[in-house]
Amino acid sequence: MDNTKNKANQIVVWGDSIMRGLVLDSETRKYSLLNSNSSISGLGHDLAISVQNLAFCGMDSEKGLEKMAKNITKIEPGTVAFIGFGGNDVDHPWAKIAEEPEKEHDPNVPLKNFEENIRNMVLLSRQRGLIPVLITLPPIHSRRYFNWFCQNIPAKDNILKWLGDIELIHKTHAAYSTIISKVAESLSCGLIDIRRAFMDKKDFKEYLCDDGIHPNQEGHNLMRQVYVNYMRGFSFS
Repeated sequence: MDNTKNKANQIVVWGDSIMRGLVLDSETRKYSLLNSNSSISGLGHDLAISVQNLAFCGMDSEKGLEKMAKNITKIEPGTVAFIGFGGNDVDHPWAKIAEEPEKEHDPNVPLKNFEENIRNMVLLSRQRGLIPVLITLPPIHSRRYFNWFCQNIPAKDNILKWLGDIELIHKTHAAYSTIISKVAESLSCGLIDIRRAFMDKKDFKEYLCDDGIHPNQEGHNLMRQVYVNYMRGFSFS
């Protein structure tokens, strides 16, 4: 693992909507940002350090790697770099699957490509003198997520036919999270196992929005504590 006694006084975040703090309101059924109440903002507040959040909604690992390559020279060496991708990578073209359930359909970013992208983010961070820390994926709730993305897809039975088992959504999602852990181990990189924190709860779906994939406020409170506990192992001076 990376030496947790590195001198660091700031954190930069690359990731997707989960890292950005996007949540779904259960009443209005609209998305919004938690801003100061998100896990990342809370981390900066609790540790009284600077956090630059460069996560964006809809970002996958391919777009994230491109963005990192363009902006990393602006980041001060010694900065801790949180890297959290996967939810958009593992997603599928559900409308197309509904139209053509007899065909094979790849995730937005195939698993092999995802692994390579995450690996390259770690290596790129180190080349700049940053301290990369990978973040595993919070678990997805298959039924909630299925019901959410099928709202405007009439032929949702075709998607179920293609899946075979609705829990394939959760299993495929878990495979991407496992790859993150694998890359961290192979590169001796820092790892925050957010997924484990959710799975250790009695019912992890209580920590997710109604869309089944984005952590709700309670989920962000949980992530915030996990991040803080991990970062307290670093020496800030």
